Parts: sequence; C-alpha cells; structure tokens
Amino acid sequence: MCRIAAHRLLLLVALPLLGAMAGAAGPDDPSIHRSEGADGVPVFSDRAAEGSHRVELSPANTFDAVEVPTVDREPDRDSGTRTTAATYRVAIDAPGAEAAVRANGGIVDVTASMEPAPARGDRLELLMDGTVVAESRDGSFRVENVDRGEHRIRVRVVDESGGIHGESPSQVIYVKRRSVLGP
Repeated sequence: MCRIAAHRLLLLVALPLLGAMAGAAGPDDPSIHRSEGADGVPVFSDRAAEGSHRVELSPANTFDAVEVPTVDREPDRDSGTRTTAATYRVAIDAPGAEAAVRANGGIVDVTASMEPAPARGDRLELLMDGTVVAESRDGSFRVENVDRGEHRIRVRVVDESGGIHGESPSQVIYVKRRSVLGP
C-alpha cells in the first residue's frame, strides 16, 4: 500500500513538470503533435497532450528563380534590323501543382501564360517527364494517351532556331485513370 502511494505522489509531482517542459517550446515553436482520439482517428495539434508524440517535419521545398540570359537573334526579315530576344516569364496556370487530374480517356489539358507576348516565330513547348509532347502559340495544350500516375510537367519558350528564352518551374501532376485491373 505504501508503494502505491509513493508512485502516486511521484506521478503528481512529475506530470506538472512534464507539462511545463512540453510547453517550454513557446508560441513560436512550429512543432506538431499527433495522438489518437477515442474512436482511433488521428488527432493533430500544435500543443502536446497526454499520449501524443511530436511529428518530425521535413524542410519546406524551395527553389531559386533562374534568370535566362538575353541573346542576339537573327535579323528581323521585315525590317532588316537585328533584334534582341526577350526573356519570358512563363507559368503553368492549369492544372495546379500536385493536382490530381481525372483523365479516364488519357487526355490532359494544360494551359500556360507568358509575359511579354511571344515574338514572331517563338513557340511554347510542353514537356512531360522531360520529353516534348505538345507545341502551342497561345499556351493551350492537349496531350492524349497519358498514362496514369505521377508526371512532371513544364513549359518553355523556344525560338525558330531552337534557343530557349524562358521556362516555367517544373511541377508534378497526378493522372487518375481507371485501371483495367479495377472493378
């Protein structure tokens, strides 16, 4: 009986100390804690609770913008003057990054925008998994027979001689397509 009372006393002293240590991280601590609710569903919180454990977070994905150098182009055929190629800002508008695209027929539509407007002879190329799969002048692409799963896409601006004058950041999309193995 005396041993049980000693354990209870130790527990009464240790619990407030553990709670103080858990809260010592302060409001600026970006930690996340996971525990299980009464029904077995995971519960996430920014505060430590009894039975919870801290979730280790991986660092956030970041990238540095890359400047594309300006290069001289061939003389403009209409005016006969030498022009300087524009450096374009290119962005993929749709589908969004990490988007799940339902494409049971295997058709994926991609739209991109660029600034400034394309020069004569410049075109946009859509690359999927490192391979050019479509070309466009207005930023609308349609790719057919795309396999299900994860794909990495990017859009770049290419001139008549094959020089690259701008490129969007690469992003991942997930194509959801009915499987022949499914019901």
